[in-house]
Amino acid sequence: MPAEWEPQSATWLSWPSNTALWPGHYGLIPAKFAEFAAAISKFQPVKINAAGRLRAEAERELKEAKADLSVIELTDIATDDVWCRDHGPIFVKNDRTKELALTDWEFHGWGGKFEASLDNQVPGKVAARLGVKKFSYPFELEGGGIEV
Repeated sequence: MPAEWEPQSATWLSWPSNTALWPGHYGLIPAKFAEFAAAISKFQPVKINAAGRLRAEAERELKEAKADLSVIELTDIATDDVWCRDHGPIFVKNDRTKELALTDWEFHGWGGKFEASLDNQVPGKVAARLGVKKFSYPFELEGGGIEV
């Protein structure tokens, strides 16, 4: 598992989709999220999970934020929440062959506090999209709960 400070090929994000998470404030969130993605796009590629109706919103907001669209890819992967750090895959690389793979842990929305059925599917869908091997584990881990 590469250290968090090692070079990355891209940053993965999940576009905001659940208005209930920001009661009375969701209207501000897509533009701010686009600014966040735009800042990252100045330094490396960005892959954003933005399924269905969210794709058009993401494209519009990213253009408005002057993101470098040549290095941003919108993926058709649905999520329950924006915390890709927690529900997304953890990438690993074989030291000998340099083969990229990813880990797929169970994610239960911070102990069942929030709906996470779509979030829990993200690593498998990313593995299929990238065509990489997936190592699945039957226990829970949130990506923000470890440091490497």
